[in-house]
Amino acid sequence: MSCIIKQRTSKSPGIIIFTHGEVLHGAIHKSDKIKKCLIENTRDKQWIYGVHVQADCSSIKEWPIEEWQKFIMWPDINAGFLSNVPKEKLLDMACINFMPDMRLPDQPVKKWDICIVSRPSSIKRIKETVLIVKKVISARPETKVVFIVPDYRNISEGLKTYKLNNIDKSYFDLPLQLFSSKELNNISFLSSSIHSFGLFPVSNDLTNDLISQSKFLMLLSHREGTPRCLIEALMAGTPCIVSKSLKTGILNVLHKKNSIFVDDDIQLASDSIIDALKNYHQFEVKKEEMNGFKSANSLNRFKGYLSNIISSLGREVEGEWYLDDLSFRLAGHGKKYNFQFSEDAEEFFNWEKKIQNSDPYDEDLVWTKKRRNYIKEKKNYLLNKSNQTKNFMKRVAKKILGPLKSYKVKKKLFLRLSKTRMIFNPNKEILYRNIERNLEHRGLDNAIIHSHRMLEQLIKIAKDKTIKILSVGTCNALEIYAFKGYGYDNIIGIDLVAQKKDTEMIKVMDMHNLKFKDNFFDLIFCSGTFQCSYDPKKLVKEFIRTVKNGGMICITVPVNFEPTEVYRLDVQSLDGLHALFSPHIKEKIWSETLPPHTEYNPHRHNIIRSIFTIVK
Repeated sequence: MSCIIKQRTSKSPGIIIFTHGEVLHGAIHKSDKIKKCLIENTRDKQWIYGVHVQADCSSIKEWPIEEWQKFIMWPDINAGFLSNVPKEKLLDMACINFMPDMRLPDQPVKKWDICIVSRPSSIKRIKETVLIVKKVISARPETKVVFIVPDYRNISEGLKTYKLNNIDKSYFDLPLQLFSSKELNNISFLSSSIHSFGLFPVSNDLTNDLISQSKFLMLLSHREGTPRCLIEALMAGTPCIVSKSLKTGILNVLHKKNSIFVDDDIQLASDSIIDALKNYHQFEVKKEEMNGFKSANSLNRFKGYLSNIISSLGREVEGEWYLDDLSFRLAGHGKKYNFQFSEDAEEFFNWEKKIQNSDPYDEDLVWTKKRRNYIKEKKNYLLNKSNQTKNFMKRVAKKILGPLKSYKVKKKLFLRLSKTRMIFNPNKEILYRNIERNLEHRGLDNAIIHSHRMLEQLIKIAKDKTIKILSVGTCNALEIYAFKGYGYDNIIGIDLVAQKKDTEMIKVMDMHNLKFKDNFFDLIFCSGTFQCSYDPKKLVKEFIRTVKNGGMICITVPVNFEPTEVYRLDVQSLDGLHALFSPHIKEKIWSETLPPHTEYNPHRHNIIRSIFTIVK
């Protein structure tokens, strides 16, 4: 909920704090009418507006500061994305600074080894969490684990509920597959439905009890804003297990005495956790370090900061303050809904009319019937959109697959392609042409599996969409369109052959003799072509010559095959591939080896993939 902090009076402005999501993506961002209203209210000194940042915004170059924003809340005021904001407008506080006091025994009995507080989503790395728990329990059968993970599924939506609600289905599929009956005796899953019981079906008191009764609290996300559960754990004296890759506004409070920083590799992470459980008494959580997060200790400072803003405007500090439950209200978290203005301006103005004469703590009174039905309406919209897309794809499949039955191309394979961005192009004729061309060349599976698999990893790493990319052995424009589908526009493709229709995007060129200047590309992408090299030393030399210092090279290549006239080079393993580029590899960012006849490798040979940076 856009949080009302202080009532407005004739002599004193009111105070409202919006979330960063509303400012960056929601109705406030979308509506000039709302922005005009906020500016007018600011100039008239009727309202003071602030912004509460509660997510990792490190990908933003600078904060979109506007006249109406009197202050920005984020724990680290020296964060790069806030460098353009005047220091006097920065407040190093957030929702986590208003945690209610935890009434717990001084020495709670540790009934659980690991407590997991998370959501069933890929951004929370819930699948990896389950897999790590399996490894730990397999090696240490006595381990007891409790999951506190709300169930976001809506049964009325059927299987579509996973996509509509951004749910990682593996959380619900894996436990019975992975764990034996004996192992399940030591695991508890608290996963009550939010559609039946509200957004927080497990009470905060119960959550705190379980955290305090656990040896460790585990949260393995890579990106968090100001995660309450980590602060709750430390306030309860419970050490934390977090990823080494974690980006968050509270890294300064996590250290080796109160936390384990685990590797993203499943085995390495489980080994670290097992070792920590064996040496649990070596950890020390000093509760006094958490005093700055107690509501009672933060309210006076918070109120004083806001009072100074009012005084600086020449207005009086009077009117009722609403400072209860700020740990949830600042984050926009209600019991029934996530109250953030994410849609139309009408919603905002209906709310604005009510706030002055309504109880700001009563979410059912403040929010309109339209708002209470919003989620249902949005789901219906997404469902209809999904059906429209599905029907369009069926028409495409019928047109393309009809004359190509001799190639034994399965409809299932095409539909799999449709779920990726491999066929991205707003022009339907180009879309049809590229699908058909790939079917003709029997290269559809490669386009889906090899290129897309690498791209899935690449988009997590290469955030700058303006980088200059070389696509080696692209054969046709499909791979280039795949990059475009992810927002990359500066791409050059090369191959030994190219159809006339594609010559604008694909240059006819031997990868061993690249016609580009030194240090020309930020990234070289070579999927399923490297094995065709007749002179690997020369090829590697060209790659290193044309890529910039610190640039990336991405390679997918089969291994352990019998050489042919086309498939000449077998590097045999990841080590064999990396040895060719030694000593120019600066960092191995990501790699994998997949056996044949698996989801991302349907062929009869092993496949290796690697992304690494180059140093010259």
